[in-house]
Amino acid sequence: MLEFVISCSDELRYKKAFAGAIWKSQEEYYITMAHTSQSKSAAAKPDLRAIGRRVRQIRGFEMRQVELAQVLGITQAQLSKYERGRNVPSLELLLKLKHFSGKSIDWIVSGEG
Repeated sequence: MLEFVISCSDELRYKKAFAGAIWKSQEEYYITMAHTSQSKSAAAKPDLRAIGRRVRQIRGFEMRQVELAQVLGITQAQLSKYERGRNVPSLELLLKLKHFSGKSIDWIVSGEG
């Protein structure tokens, strides 16, 4: 990360941090900047296996996968993938699970709430 100062006039100065390069050509300065993004923390990623366990808990032992899948408007194979943590449930599916179970979306996703 470089720090530079640009003077547009005697009164106005800009100080900025950036990743890139500066070069001069015929009394003009050129700046090439690269956008750098910070990696998201592991805590921000959903734990798909934990979500799947909670989906399985919502289904309970009295109901088969195919029956809950029909209620949710998905296939039994899709429900199986959600329960095993292979797929990320869409917001639409989370809302359907919320209405079916009475559990909050927060609880389904994080186990809290």
